[in-house]
Amino acid sequence: ANVGQRLARQPCRRQPCWDDDEGCQFVWVVGPLALVYRGASQHWQDAGCPANGRGCILSFGNPPQMDSMEWNKILGAILAAGIAYSGFGIIADNVVHPHRLRESAIKIAGVVEAPTSAAPEAPKALPDIAPLLARASVPAGEADTKKLCTACHNFAAGAGAKIGPDLYDVVGRDRASVAGFDYSSALKGKPGKWTFVDLNEWLHSPRTFAPGTKMTFAGIDNDKDRADVIDYLDSLSAKPVPLPPAK
Repeated sequence: ANVGQRLARQPCRRQPCWDDDEGCQFVWVVGPLALVYRGASQHWQDAGCPANGRGCILSFGNPPQMDSMEWNKILGAILAAGIAYSGFGIIADNVVHPHRLRESAIKIAGVVEAPTSAAPEAPKALPDIAPLLARASVPAGEADTKKLCTACHNFAAGAGAKIGPDLYDVVGRDRASVAGFDYSSALKGKPGKWTFVDLNEWLHSPRTFAPGTKMTFAGIDNDKDRADVIDYLDSLSAKPVPLPPAK
């Protein structure tokens, strides 16, 4: 007979089982390996128990299983806890009404609190353009114009508009007057001619000069660079406008 059959003939002591004490497993220890013989299936497998000597007896049966009622209790408890948590939060929000402090309760030396509302910053006052034009450079203005403006404007007579209107003969020209070009309502709403003073303000900040303008150019902040560009624009004409006298 094989080992399983010999083991099956060994006396089997009954132990408390998981399910109605239906039987037992006989465990044979071979060195460090404990083997379990299941008589019904003629099957050997690792017992998974400590190798504590020959004749280790384990109970036969299935491990205890939780029925659906136990699972329902657990899920119900979790759900109840979530509902309670949400309910207490709603109650707390309605019962407790915190008030914001007008000023910090803790004063830290050397720290100045920022004002709650800052007044809008006043537009920068531009210097008189006449002295700047007296020292302006046409070549420098041309170089600045090529870097900043040629992507959107033409500067030659009769070249026509690009993204923006052509700027030949712009000094002294009526604003928003190039035929066929779609000017913004903001610029159409500022009648008059392009004077040196107006060009100074426009080139410093188009959006400040004409809020709502389509022009996306941020402007030229440097006073000398701005005067150089205006001087160059004035030169783009058969009859340039005389520069204003410096005071």
